[in-house]
Amino acid sequence: SVPDWILSDPICFASFLAGYIDAEGCIQVKHLTRASEVVIRSYDKGILRASWAKLQDMDVVCPPVYLVKGKGGHDAGGPRYHEDYWGLGIYRQESLLRLFALIEPYMKHSKRRQDMLAAWKNIRTRTMNSGGH
Repeated sequence: SVPDWILSDPICFASFLAGYIDAEGCIQVKHLTRASEVVIRSYDKGILRASWAKLQDMDVVCPPVYLVKGKGGHDAGGPRYHEDYWGLGIYRQESLLRLFALIEPYMKHSKRRQDMLAAWKNIRTRTMNSGGH
């Protein structure tokens, strides 16, 4: 679970979430659709659910936590999952912009940071080209 003192302080939560995304997340611009997304996958359903709830409070709208693979399942050619494997995805452009602004000061992993900046730029470019804000 995520301690209450982290959930009750927006700066602590932003720092925590940035670290969790650094460790367990994927930030990408999809090749076919050019849509940006953040996906976090983990065995820690409690952390994902607490993060999802806090994100909703912070107006970062995303679907509920979902089961990626059940215990004993596996991907083609991959090892079996020893527990249920869960996911949390953020896909809405407005929500991604809020998320990136929230976590940017705390992103430390160079690859994750580079991916975030590319996704952020992609959203801004697409928004400007579509006549958005």
